[in-house]
Amino acid sequence: MGLLKFKKTVNNTVVKKLAVFIFLIAILCLCSALPEQSIFDLQNVKAVSFVADVQDAENLGLQYTPNGSDAIIEVEPSAAAQIYQSLQPKSTIMTFESEQMNALKNYLNMTNFYTQTLQDKTIIYGYTSKFNQCEFVDGKKINVQIVVDEYQILVGFPMIMTGF
Repeated sequence: MGLLKFKKTVNNTVVKKLAVFIFLIAILCLCSALPEQSIFDLQNVKAVSFVADVQDAENLGLQYTPNGSDAIIEVEPSAAAQIYQSLQPKSTIMTFESEQMNALKNYLNMTNFYTQTLQDKTIIYGYTSKFNQCEFVDGKKINVQIVVDEYQILVGFPMIMTGF
């Protein structure tokens, strides 16, 4: 009788642990299905360009400007997220009005690593959790480059590869 009671207790414990495990897995699946904020949730984007391999642009039937072995692809901001998923570009460049800087910094919640001034432009290098790719510069993860002048803001993820 004691052995039967022991097995019943062990079985109840195993069932309870299994139920908790399944519950936690279900919660994780639900959380991962929720959309995360990304760079494509930014508001007031004037223009979006991608830098990708020419072959990738041609395979997707996208119009582009050749730049060596790369293609510079200009897309409508409303289509950028979908094209990004298909293209997986080397760089994403977004253009904003110059007065959007505070809203942009707040949204990106960016850690600034370097700031430099070049002629009439301020260049900021940093990191944001809203974009997965990154480059390593002096041992630091950099995945956003912002160039500000009096007329506009260019934001590159992870870097601006089209010039500014």
